[in-house]
Amino acid sequence: MLLRIVFAFYLFHGLVCPVFSEDRNVLRQELLAAAAPFEQLSSVLRRSAEFAAPSIVHIEATQVRPVNPSRTPGRTAAMQVEESGSGIIAEIAGKQVILTNRHVVAGVEMDAVKIETADRRILTPKSIITNTDFDLAVISVAETLPVNAVLGDCDKVQTGDFVLAFGSPFGLKRSVSFGIISAVNRRNIPAGTGESPRVGFFQIDAAVNPGSSGGPMLNLR
Repeated sequence: MLLRIVFAFYLFHGLVCPVFSEDRNVLRQELLAAAAPFEQLSSVLRRSAEFAAPSIVHIEATQVRPVNPSRTPGRTAAMQVEESGSGIIAEIAGKQVILTNRHVVAGVEMDAVKIETADRRILTPKSIITNTDFDLAVISVAETLPVNAVLGDCDKVQTGDFVLAFGSPFGLKRSVSFGIISAVNRRNIPAGTGESPRVGFFQIDAAVNPGSSGGPMLNLR
């Protein structure tokens, strides 16, 4: 019995013994070698985010909604609702525009829409054209915008591709998350208004939360 107890003690002691300094040096070199491919990917992600950032805008829209007396007894006045989202600067037919989701600005007067650019200017729309089928809004402004985005080819996107998702989740401007394309051509997905645009969507596992609407999705190029 004593022999068994002593053997168990040494076995347990061996599991928790500290790594000596020379072993740690070897372990660190092995770690650095193994981490190199991940660091290379991280470098690509950083550069992609840095390249895209100037073409991303933050959007805030103040929407006035009537109060439903059955849901809010005693209140009759309309209430203001602050919506936030993002957009991307693009050149369409030789003209700079901002692309975002329709539901970010739907039902909002143009003077109640504020657009913050990467160079910290606050702009208001000159015109807003929307399309329900694609949940798309095209915003024009009078001012020159910082940088046009480089648009990709949606037909080349495949399940498993790495992607970055930009947005303003919970009002946190220019946040970025990382993931993969989980599926392509998802159908009958309701937009923020409850409508179901007649278009196929990319499904991604990158974190997307309220306020992320309208933000661009990037591949590593």
